[in-house]
Amino acid sequence: MRSIFFIILFCCIRMIVFSTGDGMQRYLTLLNNKPKFKHTNIGVAVHDVSAKTLLFGYNQSKTFIPASSLKLLTSLVALEELGSDFKYESELAYDGKILSDGTLDGNLYIIGSGDPSLGSDRFQNNANFDQLMAFITDKVKSFGIRCIEGKIIADESVFDAFPVAPSWQWNDLGNYYACGAWGINIGENVYKVYFNSNQKIGDRARLLYIEPFIPGLKLSNEVTVDGADTPDNAYIFGGPYTYDKRIVGTIPFDLEPFRIKGSLPDPPKFMAYSIEKSLNIQNIETHGNEVQLREKKVDIRRETISSIYSPTLLELVRTANYHSINVYCESFLKTLGQKFWNESSGRGGIAYIRKYLNRNRINDGSLFMHDGSGLSARNLLSPELLSQFIASFGSKQGIGVLQDVLPKAGSEGTVACMLDGYGCERRTWMKSGSMDQVQSFAGICKAKSGRWVSFCIILNGFGAKHSEITPDMEGIIERIYRAY
Repeated sequence: MRSIFFIILFCCIRMIVFSTGDGMQRYLTLLNNKPKFKHTNIGVAVHDVSAKTLLFGYNQSKTFIPASSLKLLTSLVALEELGSDFKYESELAYDGKILSDGTLDGNLYIIGSGDPSLGSDRFQNNANFDQLMAFITDKVKSFGIRCIEGKIIADESVFDAFPVAPSWQWNDLGNYYACGAWGINIGENVYKVYFNSNQKIGDRARLLYIEPFIPGLKLSNEVTVDGADTPDNAYIFGGPYTYDKRIVGTIPFDLEPFRIKGSLPDPPKFMAYSIEKSLNIQNIETHGNEVQLREKKVDIRRETISSIYSPTLLELVRTANYHSINVYCESFLKTLGQKFWNESSGRGGIAYIRKYLNRNRINDGSLFMHDGSGLSARNLLSPELLSQFIASFGSKQGIGVLQDVLPKAGSEGTVACMLDGYGCERRTWMKSGSMDQVQSFAGICKAKSGRWVSFCIILNGFGAKHSEITPDMEGIIERIYRAY
Protein backbone atom coordinates (compact mmCIF):
# COMPACT_ATOMS: atom_id res chain seq x y z
CA MET A 1 0.00 0.00 0.00
CA ARG A 2 2.85 2.35 0.85
CA SER A 3 4.54 1.65 -2.48
CA ILE A 4 1.28 2.42 -4.33
CA PHE A 5 1.08 5.76 -2.49
CA PHE A 6 4.60 6.72 -3.60
CA ILE A 7 3.89 5.65 -7.18
CA ILE A 8 0.78 7.87 -7.24
CA LEU A 9 2.73 10.73 -5.65
CA PHE A 10 5.52 10.32 -8.22
CA CYS A 11 3.03 10.38 -11.08
CA CYS A 12 1.39 13.56 -9.69
CA ILE A 13 4.76 15.26 -9.44
CA ARG A 14 5.56 14.20 -13.01
CA MET A 15 2.23 15.66 -14.20
CA ILE A 16 2.95 18.99 -12.45
CA VAL A 17 6.46 19.18 -13.92
CA PHE A 18 5.19 18.30 -17.39
CA SER A 19 2.44 20.90 -17.22
CA THR A 20 4.95 23.61 -16.36
CA GLY A 21 8.65 23.47 -17.12
CA ASP A 22 8.73 20.20 -19.04
CA GLY A 23 5.90 21.24 -21.36
CA MET A 24 7.60 24.54 -22.12
CA GLN A 25 10.91 22.79 -22.62
CA ARG A 26 9.38 20.40 -25.16
CA TYR A 27 7.69 23.21 -27.06
CA LEU A 28 10.92 25.22 -27.29
CA THR A 29 12.81 22.13 -28.40
CA LEU A 30 10.23 21.64 -31.16
CA LEU A 31 10.70 25.26 -32.21
CA ASN A 32 14.45 24.83 -32.39
CA ASN A 33 13.95 21.87 -34.72
CA LYS A 34 11.96 23.90 -37.23
CA PRO A 35 14.00 24.79 -40.34
CA LYS A 36 13.34 28.53 -39.93
CA PHE A 37 14.93 28.41 -36.47
CA LYS A 38 17.89 26.22 -37.43
CA HIS A 39 20.43 28.97 -36.70
CA THR A 40 18.37 30.86 -34.11
CA ASN A 41 19.18 31.47 -30.47
CA ILE A 42 16.11 31.45 -28.21
CA GLY A 43 16.01 32.62 -24.60
CA VAL A 44 13.05 32.58 -22.20
CA ALA A 45 12.65 33.48 -18.54
CA VAL A 46 9.50 33.48 -16.38
CA HIS A 47 9.29 34.84 -12.82
CA ASP A 48 6.66 34.88 -10.10
CA VAL A 49 6.03 38.60 -9.54
CA SER A 50 5.06 38.26 -5.90
CA ALA A 51 7.93 35.96 -4.86
CA LYS A 52 10.38 37.31 -7.49
CA THR A 53 11.54 33.72 -8.09
CA LEU A 54 12.43 32.08 -11.39
CA LEU A 55 9.68 29.69 -12.52
CA PHE A 56 11.15 28.67 -15.85
CA GLY A 57 14.26 29.30 -17.84
CA TYR A 58 15.54 28.33 -21.28
CA ASN A 59 18.94 29.82 -22.08
CA GLN A 60 17.81 32.35 -19.52
CA SER A 61 21.29 33.45 -18.43
CA LYS A 62 22.71 33.80 -21.96
CA THR A 63 22.97 37.28 -23.46
CA PHE A 64 20.82 38.41 -26.40
CA ILE A 65 20.20 41.61 -28.36
CA PRO A 66 16.90 42.85 -26.86
CA ALA A 67 15.98 45.65 -29.32
CA SER A 68 13.20 47.89 -27.96
CA SER A 69 12.35 45.67 -24.99
CA LEU A 70 15.32 47.42 -23.38
CA LYS A 71 13.03 50.45 -23.05
CA LEU A 72 11.39 48.74 -20.08
CA LEU A 73 14.63 48.87 -18.12
CA THR A 74 15.23 52.56 -18.85
CA SER A 75 11.66 53.82 -18.52
CA LEU A 76 10.71 51.87 -15.39
CA VAL A 77 13.89 52.79 -13.51
CA ALA A 78 13.22 56.44 -14.41
CA LEU A 79 9.60 56.11 -13.27
CA GLU A 80 10.57 54.65 -9.89
CA GLU A 81 13.52 56.94 -9.22
CA LEU A 82 12.18 60.26 -10.56
CA GLY A 83 8.56 59.66 -9.54
CA SER A 84 5.37 59.38 -11.57
CA ASP A 85 4.55 63.09 -11.05
CA PHE A 86 7.96 64.32 -12.23
CA LYS A 87 7.75 66.92 -14.99
CA TYR A 88 10.45 68.37 -17.22
CA GLU A 89 10.62 72.15 -16.91
CA SER A 90 11.89 74.27 -19.79
CA GLU A 91 12.33 77.98 -19.19
CA LEU A 92 11.82 81.12 -21.24
CA ALA A 93 14.06 83.87 -19.86
CA TYR A 94 16.12 86.95 -20.70
CA ASP A 95 19.25 88.72 -19.52
CA GLY A 96 20.02 92.44 -19.56
CA LYS A 97 17.12 94.82 -19.08
CA ILE A 98 13.95 95.90 -20.81
CA LEU A 99 14.02 99.60 -21.71
CA SER A 100 11.04 101.92 -21.57
CA ASP A 101 10.54 101.78 -25.35
CA GLY A 102 10.18 97.97 -25.28
CA THR A 103 13.74 97.21 -26.34
CA LEU A 104 15.35 94.22 -24.63
CA ASP A 105 18.95 95.27 -24.16
CA GLY A 106 20.06 91.66 -23.83
CA ASN A 107 19.31 88.13 -25.03
CA LEU A 108 16.19 85.97 -25.02
CA TYR A 109 16.73 82.37 -23.86
CA ILE A 110 14.92 79.09 -24.20
CA ILE A 111 16.58 76.94 -21.52
CA GLY A 112 16.18 73.24 -22.16
CA SER A 113 15.54 70.51 -19.62
CA GLY A 114 15.88 67.54 -21.97
CA ASP A 115 12.08 67.31 -22.22
CA PRO A 116 11.47 64.80 -25.06
CA SER A 117 7.84 65.88 -25.46
CA LEU A 118 8.35 69.63 -26.00
CA GLY A 119 6.18 70.65 -28.95
CA SER A 120 4.88 67.11 -29.50
CA ASP A 121 1.35 66.70 -30.83
CA ARG A 122 0.67 63.49 -28.87
CA PHE A 123 -0.65 65.12 -25.70
CA GLN A 124 -4.06 66.76 -25.60
CA ASN A 125 -3.32 69.10 -22.69
CA ASN A 126 0.15 70.20 -23.82
CA ALA A 127 1.08 72.58 -26.62
CA ASN A 128 2.05 71.18 -30.01
CA PHE A 129 4.71 72.95 -32.08
CA ASP A 130 2.50 75.73 -33.46
CA GLN A 131 0.82 76.30 -30.10
CA LEU A 132 4.19 76.39 -28.38
CA MET A 133 5.50 79.08 -30.74
CA ALA A 134 2.34 81.13 -30.18
CA PHE A 135 2.66 80.71 -26.41
CA ILE A 136 6.30 81.85 -26.39
CA THR A 137 5.53 84.85 -28.61
CA ASP A 138 2.59 85.89 -26.44
CA LYS A 139 4.72 85.64 -23.27
CA VAL A 140 7.44 87.80 -24.79
CA LYS A 141 4.86 90.41 -25.82
CA SER A 142 3.26 90.33 -22.36
CA PHE A 143 6.58 91.52 -20.90
CA GLY A 144 6.41 94.57 -23.16
CA ILE A 145 9.30 93.43 -25.37
CA ARG A 146 9.08 94.93 -28.87
CA CYS A 147 12.68 94.63 -30.00
CA ILE A 148 15.55 92.35 -28.99
CA GLU A 149 19.02 93.85 -29.32
CA GLY A 150 20.72 90.57 -28.47
CA LYS A 151 20.11 87.07 -29.83
CA ILE A 152 17.63 84.24 -29.40
CA ILE A 153 19.72 81.66 -27.51
CA ALA A 154 18.78 78.00 -27.24
CA ASP A 155 20.55 76.81 -24.08
CA GLU A 156 20.87 73.03 -24.29
CA SER A 157 23.59 72.72 -21.67
CA VAL A 158 21.46 70.49 -19.42
CA PHE A 159 22.89 67.48 -21.29
CA ASP A 160 26.63 67.38 -21.82
CA ALA A 161 26.96 64.46 -24.23
CA PHE A 162 26.71 63.85 -27.96
CA PRO A 163 23.01 63.52 -28.83
CA VAL A 164 23.16 60.02 -30.36
CA ALA A 165 24.72 56.86 -28.98
CA PRO A 166 28.16 56.19 -30.54
CA SER A 167 27.19 52.64 -31.53
CA TRP A 168 24.10 53.51 -33.54
CA GLN A 169 24.42 52.35 -37.14
CA TRP A 170 25.13 54.81 -39.92
CA ASN A 171 22.11 53.66 -41.96
CA ASP A 172 19.84 54.55 -39.02
CA LEU A 173 21.15 58.07 -38.49
CA GLY A 174 19.08 60.57 -40.42
CA ASN A 175 15.84 58.64 -39.90
CA TYR A 176 13.20 59.76 -37.39
CA TYR A 177 13.77 56.89 -34.96
CA ALA A 178 17.47 57.77 -34.57
CA CYS A 179 17.02 61.46 -33.79
CA GLY A 180 18.85 61.27 -30.47
CA ALA A 181 18.18 63.19 -27.25
CA TRP A 182 19.30 66.81 -27.03
CA GLY A 183 19.18 69.35 -24.24
CA ILE A 184 16.37 70.94 -26.27
CA ASN A 185 14.11 68.61 -28.24
CA ILE A 186 11.31 69.99 -30.38
CA GLY A 187 8.42 68.12 -32.00
CA GLU A 188 10.17 64.83 -31.16
CA ASN A 189 13.01 66.06 -33.42
CA VAL A 190 11.21 64.94 -36.57
CA TYR A 191 10.58 66.50 -39.97
CA LYS A 192 8.44 65.07 -42.76
CA VAL A 193 9.22 64.60 -46.44
CA TYR A 194 6.35 64.21 -48.92
CA PHE A 195 6.68 62.45 -52.30
CA ASN A 196 4.49 62.02 -55.34
CA SER A 197 4.53 58.24 -55.81
CA ASN A 198 1.66 58.19 -58.32
CA GLN A 199 4.12 57.26 -61.07
CA LYS A 200 5.34 54.23 -63.00
CA ILE A 201 7.13 51.54 -61.03
CA GLY A 202 10.85 52.20 -61.27
CA ASP A 203 10.48 55.94 -61.86
CA ARG A 204 12.03 58.51 -59.54
CA ALA A 205 9.47 59.63 -56.93
CA ARG A 206 9.11 63.40 -57.15
CA LEU A 207 9.85 65.21 -53.88
CA LEU A 208 6.93 67.56 -53.20
CA TYR A 209 7.77 69.43 -50.00
CA ILE A 210 9.33 69.26 -46.53
CA GLU A 211 7.47 70.07 -43.33
CA PRO A 212 8.46 72.11 -41.40
CA PHE A 213 10.87 74.27 -43.39
CA ILE A 214 14.45 73.81 -42.13
CA PRO A 215 16.97 76.48 -43.18
CA GLY A 216 19.95 75.01 -45.01
CA LEU A 217 18.57 71.48 -45.38
CA LYS A 218 19.43 69.89 -48.73
CA LEU A 219 18.06 66.49 -49.74
CA SER A 220 19.52 64.40 -52.55
CA ASN A 221 16.53 62.40 -53.76
CA GLU A 222 17.25 58.90 -55.13
CA VAL A 223 13.92 57.34 -54.15
CA THR A 224 12.05 55.25 -56.73
CA VAL A 225 8.49 53.93 -56.88
CA ASP A 226 7.77 50.26 -56.19
CA GLY A 227 4.58 48.19 -56.19
CA ALA A 228 1.55 49.27 -54.19
CA ASP A 229 1.84 46.25 -51.87
CA THR A 230 5.49 46.86 -50.95
CA PRO A 231 6.62 48.47 -47.68
CA ASP A 232 8.33 51.80 -47.16
CA ASN A 233 12.00 51.09 -47.87
CA ALA A 234 13.27 54.67 -48.09
CA TYR A 235 16.12 55.69 -45.79
CA ILE A 236 17.66 59.07 -45.07
CA PHE A 237 21.44 59.15 -44.66
CA GLY A 238 23.13 61.89 -42.67
CA GLY A 239 23.72 62.22 -38.95
CA PRO A 240 23.45 65.07 -36.42
CA TYR A 241 24.53 68.57 -37.54
CA THR A 242 24.58 67.35 -41.18
CA TYR A 243 22.34 69.44 -43.46
CA ASP A 244 23.25 67.69 -46.72
CA LYS A 245 21.33 64.42 -46.65
CA ARG A 246 20.70 61.62 -49.10
CA ILE A 247 17.43 59.69 -49.45
CA VAL A 248 17.67 56.25 -51.07
CA GLY A 249 15.42 53.22 -51.50
CA THR A 250 11.83 52.72 -52.59
CA ILE A 251 8.34 53.77 -51.58
CA PRO A 252 5.08 52.08 -52.59
CA PHE A 253 2.89 53.34 -55.41
CA ASP A 254 0.15 55.55 -53.95
CA LEU A 255 -2.42 57.93 -55.39
CA GLU A 256 -1.94 60.28 -52.43
CA PRO A 257 1.33 61.99 -51.41
CA PHE A 258 3.55 59.52 -49.54
CA ARG A 259 5.33 60.62 -46.36
CA ILE A 260 8.57 59.54 -44.73
CA LYS A 261 10.16 61.04 -41.61
CA GLY A 262 13.68 62.23 -40.88
CA SER A 263 15.58 63.48 -37.84
CA LEU A 264 16.24 67.19 -37.42
CA PRO A 265 19.94 67.98 -37.97
CA ASP A 266 20.11 70.28 -34.92
CA PRO A 267 16.90 70.57 -32.84
CA PRO A 268 18.17 73.36 -30.52
CA LYS A 269 19.21 75.43 -33.54
CA PHE A 270 15.82 74.81 -35.15
CA MET A 271 14.11 75.86 -31.91
CA ALA A 272 16.00 79.17 -31.79
CA TYR A 273 15.22 79.78 -35.48
CA SER A 274 11.52 78.99 -34.98
CA ILE A 275 11.19 81.36 -32.02
CA GLU A 276 12.89 84.13 -33.96
CA LYS A 277 10.62 83.54 -36.95
CA SER A 278 7.50 83.58 -34.76
CA LEU A 279 8.58 86.84 -33.10
CA ASN A 280 9.37 88.46 -36.45
CA ILE A 281 5.89 87.60 -37.75
CA GLN A 282 4.54 89.58 -34.80
CA ASN A 283 6.82 92.51 -35.72
CA ILE A 284 9.25 91.93 -32.85
CA GLU A 285 12.68 92.79 -34.22
CA THR A 286 15.54 90.35 -33.49
CA HIS A 287 19.23 90.11 -34.30
CA GLY A 288 19.98 86.45 -34.97
CA ASN A 289 20.05 83.21 -33.00
CA GLU A 290 22.57 80.75 -31.61
CA VAL A 291 22.91 77.59 -29.54
CA GLN A 292 24.58 77.38 -26.16
CA LEU A 293 26.09 73.93 -25.71
CA ARG A 294 27.77 74.34 -22.36
CA GLU A 295 26.81 76.23 -19.24
CA LYS A 296 28.71 79.52 -19.16
CA LYS A 297 31.11 79.97 -16.27
CA VAL A 298 30.38 83.69 -16.05
CA ASP A 299 27.46 84.38 -13.75
CA ILE A 300 24.81 85.96 -15.97
CA ARG A 301 21.60 86.93 -14.21
CA ARG A 302 18.60 85.71 -16.17
CA GLU A 303 15.02 86.70 -15.44
CA THR A 304 12.30 84.13 -15.99
CA ILE A 305 9.45 85.00 -18.33
CA SER A 306 7.67 81.65 -18.12
CA SER A 307 8.17 77.95 -17.44
CA ILE A 308 7.01 75.26 -19.86
CA TYR A 309 6.17 71.92 -18.23
CA SER A 310 5.97 68.50 -19.81
CA PRO A 311 3.21 65.97 -19.11
CA THR A 312 3.89 63.83 -16.04
CA LEU A 313 6.58 61.18 -16.29
CA LEU A 314 3.87 58.54 -15.96
CA GLU A 315 2.29 59.85 -19.18
CA LEU A 316 5.69 60.06 -20.90
CA VAL A 317 6.64 56.51 -19.94
CA ARG A 318 3.28 55.19 -21.09
CA THR A 319 3.68 56.97 -24.43
CA ALA A 320 7.25 55.77 -24.86
CA ASN A 321 6.28 52.14 -24.34
CA TYR A 322 2.98 52.20 -26.24
CA HIS A 323 4.55 53.74 -29.34
CA SER A 324 8.19 52.66 -28.84
CA ILE A 325 9.61 56.19 -29.14
CA ASN A 326 13.39 56.17 -28.87
CA VAL A 327 13.93 59.85 -28.05
CA TYR A 328 11.85 59.56 -24.87
CA CYS A 329 13.94 56.74 -23.42
CA GLU A 330 17.21 58.37 -24.46
CA SER A 331 16.12 61.49 -22.56
CA PHE A 332 15.09 59.41 -19.54
CA LEU A 333 18.54 57.82 -19.52
CA LYS A 334 20.42 61.13 -19.61
CA THR A 335 18.09 62.59 -16.99
CA LEU A 336 18.93 59.70 -14.64
CA GLY A 337 22.61 60.46 -15.15
CA GLN A 338 22.03 64.15 -14.54
CA LYS A 339 19.88 63.77 -11.41
CA PHE A 340 21.67 60.95 -9.65
CA TRP A 341 25.14 60.41 -11.10
CA ASN A 342 26.35 63.95 -11.78
CA GLU A 343 26.94 63.08 -15.42
CA SER A 344 24.17 64.18 -17.76
CA SER A 345 24.90 61.67 -20.49
CA GLY A 346 23.89 58.22 -21.61
CA ARG A 347 26.97 56.83 -19.91
CA GLY A 348 25.94 58.46 -16.64
CA GLY A 349 22.44 57.03 -16.93
CA ILE A 350 23.74 53.53 -17.63
CA ALA A 351 26.02 53.75 -14.58
CA TYR A 352 23.05 54.68 -12.45
CA ILE A 353 20.89 51.82 -13.80
CA ARG A 354 23.65 49.39 -12.82
CA LYS A 355 23.64 50.89 -9.35
CA TYR A 356 19.85 50.50 -9.19
CA LEU A 357 20.04 46.82 -10.21
CA ASN A 358 22.69 46.03 -7.62
CA ARG A 359 20.72 47.85 -4.93
CA ASN A 360 17.74 45.65 -5.78
CA ARG A 361 19.85 42.46 -5.76
CA ILE A 362 19.63 41.92 -9.50
CA ASN A 363 22.95 40.73 -10.90
CA ASP A 364 24.00 43.08 -13.71
CA GLY A 365 26.68 40.74 -15.07
CA SER A 366 24.62 39.92 -18.16
CA LEU A 367 23.89 43.57 -19.00
CA PHE A 368 25.89 45.29 -21.73
CA MET A 369 24.01 48.53 -22.26
CA HIS A 370 24.90 51.12 -24.92
CA ASP A 371 21.77 53.28 -25.08
CA GLY A 372 18.39 53.74 -23.43
CA SER A 373 16.07 52.74 -26.27
CA GLY A 374 17.46 49.48 -27.64
CA LEU A 375 18.43 50.87 -31.05
CA SER A 376 22.07 49.86 -30.68
CA ALA A 377 22.84 46.34 -31.90
CA ARG A 378 25.58 46.20 -29.25
CA ASN A 379 23.05 46.08 -26.42
CA LEU A 380 23.03 42.70 -24.72
CA LEU A 381 21.17 41.32 -21.74
CA SER A 382 19.83 38.01 -20.49
CA PRO A 383 16.11 37.17 -20.45
CA GLU A 384 16.52 36.34 -16.76
CA LEU A 385 17.73 39.85 -15.92
CA LEU A 386 14.85 41.61 -17.68
CA SER A 387 12.17 39.25 -16.36
CA GLN A 388 13.56 39.49 -12.82
CA PHE A 389 13.69 43.28 -13.08
CA ILE A 390 10.02 43.43 -14.17
CA ALA A 391 9.03 41.12 -11.30
CA SER A 392 10.98 43.24 -8.81
CA PHE A 393 9.41 46.46 -10.10
CA GLY A 394 5.92 44.96 -10.03
CA SER A 395 6.29 43.63 -6.50
CA LYS A 396 7.32 47.10 -5.25
CA GLN A 397 5.28 49.48 -7.38
CA GLY A 398 2.27 47.26 -7.96
CA ILE A 399 0.85 45.37 -10.92
CA GLY A 400 -1.45 48.31 -11.63
CA VAL A 401 1.48 50.54 -12.55
CA LEU A 402 2.76 47.98 -15.06
CA GLN A 403 -0.72 47.62 -16.52
CA ASP A 404 -0.84 51.40 -16.88
CA VAL A 405 2.46 51.90 -18.70
CA LEU A 406 2.58 48.72 -20.81
CA PRO A 407 0.27 48.15 -23.79
CA LYS A 408 -2.29 45.38 -23.44
CA ALA A 409 -1.74 42.62 -26.00
CA GLY A 410 -4.64 42.37 -28.42
CA SER A 411 -5.78 45.98 -28.12
CA GLU A 412 -3.04 48.56 -27.53
CA GLY A 413 0.22 49.97 -28.83
CA THR A 414 2.69 47.92 -30.85
CA VAL A 415 1.11 44.63 -29.65
CA ALA A 416 -2.49 45.51 -30.60
CA CYS A 417 -2.61 42.66 -33.13
CA MET A 418 -0.96 40.06 -30.91
CA LEU A 419 -2.58 37.00 -29.26
CA ASP A 420 -5.93 37.32 -31.02
CA GLY A 421 -8.04 34.32 -30.02
CA TYR A 422 -5.59 33.02 -27.41
CA GLY A 423 -6.54 32.48 -23.78
CA CYS A 424 -3.88 34.97 -22.70
CA GLU A 425 -5.30 37.76 -24.86
CA ARG A 426 -6.18 40.82 -22.75
CA ARG A 427 -4.48 39.15 -19.80
CA THR A 428 -1.00 40.08 -21.03
CA TRP A 429 0.73 43.47 -20.96
CA MET A 430 4.03 43.60 -22.78
CA LYS A 431 6.61 45.57 -24.75
CA SER A 432 7.80 44.31 -28.11
CA GLY A 433 11.20 44.81 -29.67
CA SER A 434 12.38 44.12 -33.20
CA MET A 435 15.20 44.79 -35.62
CA ASP A 436 16.81 42.69 -38.34
CA GLN A 437 16.97 39.07 -37.08
CA VAL A 438 15.86 40.16 -33.60
CA GLN A 439 12.47 39.78 -31.93
CA SER A 440 11.64 40.16 -28.25
CA PHE A 441 8.65 40.41 -25.92
CA ALA A 442 8.76 41.26 -22.23
CA GLY A 443 6.05 42.06 -19.72
CA ILE A 444 3.52 40.52 -17.36
CA CYS A 445 0.71 38.00 -17.64
CA LYS A 446 -2.07 36.98 -15.31
CA ALA A 447 -1.76 33.22 -15.68
CA LYS A 448 -4.71 30.88 -15.85
CA SER A 449 -4.09 29.99 -12.20
CA GLY A 450 -4.54 33.64 -11.20
CA ARG A 451 -0.83 34.12 -10.50
CA TRP A 452 0.94 37.17 -11.90
CA VAL A 453 4.11 36.28 -13.77
CA SER A 454 6.73 38.35 -15.57
CA PHE A 455 8.43 37.05 -18.68
CA CYS A 456 11.05 37.85 -21.27
CA ILE A 457 11.35 36.07 -24.63
CA ILE A 458 14.16 36.93 -27.06
CA LEU A 459 15.05 35.45 -30.45
CA ASN A 460 18.29 36.33 -32.23
CA GLY A 461 19.53 35.21 -35.63
CA PHE A 462 16.40 33.94 -37.42
CA GLY A 463 16.12 34.04 -41.19
CA ALA A 464 12.33 34.20 -41.48
CA LYS A 465 10.20 37.33 -41.67
CA HIS A 466 8.95 38.75 -38.39
CA SER A 467 5.36 37.99 -39.39
CA GLU A 468 6.30 34.34 -39.94
CA ILE A 469 7.60 33.86 -36.41
CA THR A 470 4.77 35.73 -34.64
CA PRO A 471 2.60 32.58 -34.21
CA ASP A 472 5.54 30.78 -32.58
CA MET A 473 6.05 33.66 -30.14
CA GLU A 474 2.33 33.69 -29.37
CA GLY A 475 2.60 29.96 -28.68
CA ILE A 476 5.29 30.57 -26.05
CA ILE A 477 3.22 33.26 -24.30
CA GLU A 478 0.10 31.08 -24.37
CA ARG A 479 2.01 28.21 -22.73
CA ILE A 480 3.30 30.59 -20.06
CA TYR A 481 -0.29 31.61 -19.41
CA ARG A 482 -1.54 28.01 -19.14
CA ALA A 483 1.40 26.57 -17.20
CA TYR A 484 1.84 28.95 -14.30
